[in-house]
Amino acid sequence: MASTFVVEHSSSVALDQQAILPSGSSDIESCNFYGVYLLFCTTPQFIGDTYVGFTVNPGRRIKQHNRGVGSGGAYATNRKGSWEMVLVVHGFPNDKSALRFEWSWQHPKKSRRLAHVPARRYKKETKFEYALRVLSVMLSVAPWKRLSLTLQWLIPKYIKDLPLAPPPHMPVIHAGIGLPTYSR
Repeated sequence: MASTFVVEHSSSVALDQQAILPSGSSDIESCNFYGVYLLFCTTPQFIGDTYVGFTVNPGRRIKQHNRGVGSGGAYATNRKGSWEMVLVVHGFPNDKSALRFEWSWQHPKKSRRLAHVPARRYKKETKFEYALRVLSVMLSVAPWKRLSLTLQWLIPKYIKDLPLAPPPHMPVIHAGIGLPTYSR
């Protein structure tokens, strides 16, 4: 297990959105927040499924996923029940950069920057562990290793050390952002 630079918040209880906003901003949509998130399915028949997406408002986005495609959720998460937003990578300079990061995380086999990542999961490696392994590689290759990104864990029970430690200038934060819990 790789060691990581960790900034822990004094409470493991979910915080309000101020936890991820730049100082002086009061609304997540008024600042230039661009995040790429990892969802974890909690429905028993699909437990362990993961989904990677892009958002400018994590609270609204998880609500959309849990309400289904008709409410703006992704087709891939539709009809699979409840999802939890496990982590958000944020600090991208613009939406284009975040969307490229999202695409590469969703398609590591097709990404030029991740050609050295094994195309398949290891034996006994869960989808969640594979997603974290791909993320850890992404944070250590150009162009993402040069960005001032923040990896923010949102739910304490899912926190794991990344296989490769992120660069020293990328903090790993253990603090929620006040995401509401929804079920269908």
